[in-house]
Amino acid sequence: MSTKDSSPTSETRTSGDRPDPGNHSRYDDEISLVDLWNVLSRRKWWIAAVTIAVLLLGTLYGFLKTPSYSFQTTIQLGQDDRGNPVEDPNVTVTFLNNVLIPGIWRDLLADSPETRPPEASARYVDGTEYVHLTTSAPMDRKEAVEQLHTLTTRALRQNHVQHIDDIRAELADQRREQELQHAAQLEQLQGDLDSITEHKERATSRLELLTEERALLEEQIDGLHPLREQLDAALADTDQSAAPLWSMMPLTSIVDMRYSAERRLRTELPDHVQEVEQRLSELESSSERIASQMEREQSRHEIAMAALDRREQRVRETVARGSDYALASNTPEGPGRSLFVALSLILGLMLGVFGAFFREFLANVRATEAN
Repeated sequence: MSTKDSSPTSETRTSGDRPDPGNHSRYDDEISLVDLWNVLSRRKWWIAAVTIAVLLLGTLYGFLKTPSYSFQTTIQLGQDDRGNPVEDPNVTVTFLNNVLIPGIWRDLLADSPETRPPEASARYVDGTEYVHLTTSAPMDRKEAVEQLHTLTTRALRQNHVQHIDDIRAELADQRREQELQHAAQLEQLQGDLDSITEHKERATSRLELLTEERALLEEQIDGLHPLREQLDAALADTDQSAAPLWSMMPLTSIVDMRYSAERRLRTELPDHVQEVEQRLSELESSSERIASQMEREQSRHEIAMAALDRREQRVRETVARGSDYALASNTPEGPGRSLFVALSLILGLMLGVFGAFFREFLANVRATEAN
């Protein structure tokens, strides 16, 4: 009984590479690590052969593959008078990738249309004012790549020149308009100041005349005193025939003359003088106000011109930072040769193991069909 029970087990274990077909459901439900090891052990030469073959092919490819370098040019976009790009950077990148770069490659490779152009693309760095033009190509195509980058940069700069010229022309018009307004304002203020100066001169002359008139009136009043005394003495003389002719003047006339002169001196003349002085004070205030307005206008003009100068300084043309030529990377792009060897080894082992199990599967299928 024990012999019959143990015989299937020993038969199954001794058969090794050909499991019992009637017992295949057990292999479907469970994975025996021993059986897996046996498969790998039986197919070790197959695994080694596949691994070595893939390793050799990968190593050969890594050594024969032409290294590709990254060529890059950084383009600083032009900006307007407010510090914004003269053109939407996304529009610029689309124009470069879809129109300008393919067109330049087509012109450069016109003599050899079968040659495939290197991969070149432009991208915009968000939050900056830079567009990076990058080309991947072998070092032996460096000259063509440099031509591409140079022509692309110059064409983009030329495309933005019109925008920048329009901005500068607009700023120049604003400057001329500001100059004309400033000149007209100063001319008007200067005219008002000249008119006030003329009125001041007239008022000053009138004040001088009033001063002279005051002196004359004072002199006249002073001269009426001896005249009256002489008149009184003449009237007191009994011999009227011997009196001078002026003594015949009525006394009331002298009194009227003195009263008129004193009234003119004491009342009318001070009023006129006060009026003229008040007029001079008003004219002086107006003159100072206009002078202050002229100073403010000059300051406003200088501030406006300084603002225009700053806006003009912010206008910048599109330039390639560093050089118009493409700057090549120091190391090739992509995996190096040592990485190719390592990847080939790993891939070879994986393919070898997979192939070993697949061959074992085919052998089991054939064995099953044979039974």
